[in-house]
Amino acid sequence: MAKIKSSGLIQSISGKVGDLVFVRHRGTLTVRKKPKSTNPRTELQIKVRQSLGTLIKRYFNLSFYDRVLWEEHGHNIPFSDNLYSGLIRRPSGKLRGQDAYISVNQVLASCGFPPIDKPPHPSTPRPSSLCTDLSHYSQHRQGEARFKAWIPSEHPYKCMAQIWAQARKGSSHPYIAQVIEISTTPREVVLTKIKVRKDKKNMELPLKEMKKIEFKMQLRAVSEKGVFSIPTCMYILEVVSD
Repeated sequence: MAKIKSSGLIQSISGKVGDLVFVRHRGTLTVRKKPKSTNPRTELQIKVRQSLGTLIKRYFNLSFYDRVLWEEHGHNIPFSDNLYSGLIRRPSGKLRGQDAYISVNQVLASCGFPPIDKPPHPSTPRPSSLCTDLSHYSQHRQGEARFKAWIPSEHPYKCMAQIWAQARKGSSHPYIAQVIEISTTPREVVLTKIKVRKDKKNMELPLKEMKKIEFKMQLRAVSEKGVFSIPTCMYILEVVSD
């Protein structure tokens, strides 16, 4: 970054010329190289953007009464407590009605559920935290992580399990590695890929292509009514390719 001294010829300049960008920072004119913009437009990114745009339009088409309900829900939604930690990140503080509506419905969309236009009633039961047959630290072979997951008690509504993952080294951001329908019957889960950062890019690679890799994993249940379980403990898995 270079600084520009004002003179009789140059008193003010802003904008860009070719690859150079002129800005005023704390009263000083500076010039820097235009950063390269990256827009990989992956299938997931496109889906999220389309979902966000659709939800914003839906929110403003809600009745005044429904928007008031979402405002109230945003002030009471349990995003601001300690239930959402680890890989499953949470917004902090109280949410506006629009933000609460989008947050809840984006989680539902990630599980294949249709959007809801009214917030969950306070009496809507929350799914129990998921159970697995994993220990906190476990090793898996043959280039895959295989385990079972289930809800410990019956739930009156359809539930899906989100499996969040993040590689411990060369990691990308935490992401939803898999979504499955969940019930009290143990369901086998098989993870065969993990997202890593390689050559300055995030990419999902088969576990069989890696000699050994460790990753963190956390699960939560999502009800079709827009309420979520407390996330599980953090699991550390090591997968070895034989």
